[in-house]
Amino acid sequence: MESKFYDKSIHRMTLILDILSFHSSGLSFTDINKAACLPKSSLNSILSYLQEKKMVKYIEESKKYYFGSYFWELSMNFIDNLQIDEIAHPYLEKFRNKHNKTVQMAILDQKDIIYLKKIPAFSPMQLASRVGSRIPAYATGLGKALLSCLTEEEICYIYPNHKLETYTSTTISNRDTLMKELIKIREKKYANDFGEYTNGVYCYAVPIVGFQNRPAFSISFSMTEAEFNSIKETKIESMVEDLMNYSKEMNSFIGNF
Repeated sequence: MESKFYDKSIHRMTLILDILSFHSSGLSFTDINKAACLPKSSLNSILSYLQEKKMVKYIEESKKYYFGSYFWELSMNFIDNLQIDEIAHPYLEKFRNKHNKTVQMAILDQKDIIYLKKIPAFSPMQLASRVGSRIPAYATGLGKALLSCLTEEEICYIYPNHKLETYTSTTISNRDTLMKELIKIREKKYANDFGEYTNGVYCYAVPIVGFQNRPAFSISFSMTEAEFNSIKETKIESMVEDLMNYSKEMNSFIGNF
């Protein structure tokens, strides 16, 4: 039995949004029209309205429609209401206590990451990063972990220019190289950064995802180049495995709400 609040336009909008929700790589007007079986004039009007409300976005380069920033904002508000600092802190502290490495948390804000939390290692030598600072996402492990959750079209939208500014000799210098790096990150499910923004600082990071597997925040552990060179490869692998296991627990926790 249909709800007494049923409305044809609302039904059509939710139908279109449902269709797009299963296609993170976007759909053309023709694809949506075939899936929704709506008159082209009606579909065009609805898509225009959804774009106006930022529920859907259209990227001219790909000629495709995608979920808009409205749902990203809703999901981030949802994550904020969960108080992600309280969610992440026990895991970050547990990792720091076990491995004595500086742990950090960040979110993606357009082209940059913003550090939300930092728990320093038990060491007189501390990393220079600070909570609240912004750093180019492509030049950090935390940022690349988050960027790996986006589509190729979204990466092109964020970085319309092929050339990327370099900060050290290991910084990724162009978009094509970044794209290749993100493919590797998706395969191995973690990102690393070998002094790409700050010389001598190494980092491993993993993303925590929210609504529709969109990046919510990322967590990482960092060390100096000297520390890295003094640690056995099996120890690094063990730390990465722990970080990935903690990220899975946090993903599961968020998914339960």
